[in-house]
Amino acid sequence: MRSVAGKMALVVGIVFSLLLSWGLLASADGWSAESGTFRGYYITTKTQWDKLKSQLPLPNSARSLNPNFGESSLILAYWGQKPSAGYQVTIEGVEVQGSQALVQVRLVAPAKDAFAAAVITYPADAKVVEAAKFTMVHQVIFQDAEGQVLNEVSIPVSREYTVRIGDTLWKIARARGLSTEGEIMDFVHQVIVRNRLANAEAIVPGQKLQLPGITVLPARDLALEQETQIYKLLLEKVSPNVVGFGYQGEALSIQEAAPSYTGLRRATLNYVVEDRPVLMDLQTETGYTAAGPWVKDQAGVVLCDIRDVEGANVVNYLSLSPDGRSLVIGARGYENLFAVWAIDQRKLGPVVRYSDEIITKVVWDQGSNYFTVELAGAWGRSRLVTYSKDGTSTNWNLEENWPRGYNLANPRWLGVGTYLSFEAGALGIPVSTDKLSGHWIFDPIKGDLRSVEEGASLL
Repeated sequence: MRSVAGKMALVVGIVFSLLLSWGLLASADGWSAESGTFRGYYITTKTQWDKLKSQLPLPNSARSLNPNFGESSLILAYWGQKPSAGYQVTIEGVEVQGSQALVQVRLVAPAKDAFAAAVITYPADAKVVEAAKFTMVHQVIFQDAEGQVLNEVSIPVSREYTVRIGDTLWKIARARGLSTEGEIMDFVHQVIVRNRLANAEAIVPGQKLQLPGITVLPARDLALEQETQIYKLLLEKVSPNVVGFGYQGEALSIQEAAPSYTGLRRATLNYVVEDRPVLMDLQTETGYTAAGPWVKDQAGVVLCDIRDVEGANVVNYLSLSPDGRSLVIGARGYENLFAVWAIDQRKLGPVVRYSDEIITKVVWDQGSNYFTVELAGAWGRSRLVTYSKDGTSTNWNLEENWPRGYNLANPRWLGVGTYLSFEAGALGIPVSTDKLSGHWIFDPIKGDLRSVEEGASLL
């Protein structure tokens, strides 16, 4: 017969085993692979904060904070879901160093040999900081006691805006892509506080305002999916004649080309609203028009008469280079041709002629070094030919990859790098095994040719 102590030990052992199997007690080591991922946040508006609180199960100590976002911002350190008690997150300090802010975070987990109640927790800590100290900061870096980077967050860049006739703070907010009442009121409040305005109506034309920041996507970080999203936005908001875009610092340079008009525009992209690109401050930099045989500048002054070129009677396409220095003029007559007009020198360069093909599109690369011509020929077939900026052929023959039964069309040089995007398709009905049709990207410098459908990630 077992002793009372032995029976008690057996009972305790059984209960303890059951507790472990039911998940009421858990070892910190045993749950390390399932622990939540650390995330850092830099919050600048009440709308952002309210949305975050609705999405994350934050502790009351963080949830109860209600900063004045006109003067303050909020830094949040969130460690994710944890399987037991004993996990802690503490923001021990915030130090601004030029364009970076270092957030020192202390992470505490239960000891290896400790057992903690297996209750789901969401350790987090938040700290209110003075927004004025972050005006030059572009990046917030969260790091632990050992200096290991836990997370990096980009801060929207503050921007100066000149008030125009007819402007109101509500109109400016809507132009920046803000749509809900909460977003607009956050914006108006921040502008009033940052610029020390008496009220929302206290703005006059010509006045300089410091607007809440925008997040500009660096060109080096541009992914193919985002690049395509931006291009679709430009087609919708600017013109169906947009043929390309590129980055000039924080500004977006937009190219338009069409049978009777070509020009360059400048705008800014705002990513602050749920990471959706929003076009801001769209302005025309320069443009040229065609009427019959004449090409005219913005003032309506005749730049050139295409009839000076033998065989040409009427302009049928215009395409201005991104640097604004070269203009490809497509023309028709008893011959089809194009000539490159050197804007600085005010003269025509070499002429390239086609016997039975018509120029339907001309697109430039962002460096203004190459342009690609789309040609429509007999039987509805289209092909692409690329030239250097002086009109000489590059000998990049894409057709050697496709038999004559295919069209190459819709060329566009991507917003970064030297990549030519185009579409290939069979003239007839392609068979089910057709692998040549679809969207392709060509890197002429490296000679690479890849199908987007196969997951091309060139950017």
